[in-house]
Amino acid sequence: MYPVDVSRIYEGERISKEDAYASFGSPKTGILLLRVFDEEEVEDYRVTVDREPEEGKEHSIAVLIKIYGKRLESDVEGFFERKIHELANYIQGFMLEGSRDNLQIRISKESYKKGLDLKTAGKIIIDLFKKQYRAIEKMEINFFIDENNVRDIATIAKKIFEEREDRLKSLSDESVDVFYICTLCQSHAPTHACVIAPSRPSNCGSISWLEGKAAVAMDPDGGIFEAKKGDTLNEVKGEFKGVNKVYSEKTDKKRVYLHSIFEFPHTSCSCSEAIAFYIPEVDGIGVVDKDFKGSTPLGLDFKSMLYQVSTGAQLEGFVGIGYGYLKSPKFLQGDGGWQRVVWLPKALKEKIYSYIPSDMRDKIATEGEATDVESLKKFLIEKNHPIVKRWKEGREVERKEKKEGREQKAKVLASAGFKVVFEDVDIYIGKIIFKE
Repeated sequence: MYPVDVSRIYEGERISKEDAYASFGSPKTGILLLRVFDEEEVEDYRVTVDREPEEGKEHSIAVLIKIYGKRLESDVEGFFERKIHELANYIQGFMLEGSRDNLQIRISKESYKKGLDLKTAGKIIIDLFKKQYRAIEKMEINFFIDENNVRDIATIAKKIFEEREDRLKSLSDESVDVFYICTLCQSHAPTHACVIAPSRPSNCGSISWLEGKAAVAMDPDGGIFEAKKGDTLNEVKGEFKGVNKVYSEKTDKKRVYLHSIFEFPHTSCSCSEAIAFYIPEVDGIGVVDKDFKGSTPLGLDFKSMLYQVSTGAQLEGFVGIGYGYLKSPKFLQGDGGWQRVVWLPKALKEKIYSYIPSDMRDKIATEGEATDVESLKKFLIEKNHPIVKRWKEGREVERKEKKEGREQKAKVLASAGFKVVFEDVDIYIGKIIFKE
């Protein structure tokens, strides 16, 4: 029936650039947009490719998927976009990673020789979806490779993604009793799962709380699961007893903080849109996103950090996040929120500028002001960033602890009758009083 094998055993298959007949999307533009349309706007099993790819080349790509079903509403769009990530990877020699505006596709040379191309892959994907979801009555897939067409779809997609995020503004973590846990990326990161709350969308940005709710209602066993919040264990860091219980069942982690990158940070996978990272030299937090190709003051670029965090491990000081989380009022509140952020790529800062507190906008450095730790320190001092006060307070605490320690040791030594000799020390005297 198909020119290549189609099975779950191929989920997680990796195709290197050298083994690929053609590559699409990241690091070039890669867009995946799925939308619910009216019946007359969808031609069932129609798959189009606007032009043929060149062998061995990297191409931009935009994939527009149209679905129709009497029971389908727009809230399921994000869920089905993530299911593309799962089902498309059942195809032997077809690798699809990422989502939204971070899509990457590769077709292996071996599978291409057997007859697998984008058009064939599209028909297989439609087959897989319609077998698994009877609510989808019609499905159509359009692949755009021409740069002008890709640009047009990217403009439409950006607007749609923003509209999805805006739907959440009336919700808060406190107004709901249930969060959702997504395991759709476990083929690539077996011990990772995303906790989805009104304040925190999935790391890939595709699944908001509303889309998680719609997904569970449509397919209770489809990779997204309900997690009752239960008792609040740490309100500021975002830890809940019920969430921990389900999270431990779906991963190998016992605890998870939603709003902190320390102790028990949220896990990550390769679909993360951005990464928050700790810079110990300044005790601050930086954020780098997938679109920034340069190095951060930490000396690592996004790709290097993603390689570290994408295994699903809880790596203290690093956490993958979605763009939507940067707009959340609870953004890393367990670590000080925006008061702790010291560095962002310029383009990302401009993208989320209105969501950064007004008193912090000129205090956060970009690659234009800081490329290493020393230049970052200088900038933070010049701008009187709140983190500088933390340095001073930290030094005061350290000095106090050292003084108390010395005094305690002196008391112990004196009581024991020891003679104390100071060597290699500087002694400062503030005042000398002579008495007769």
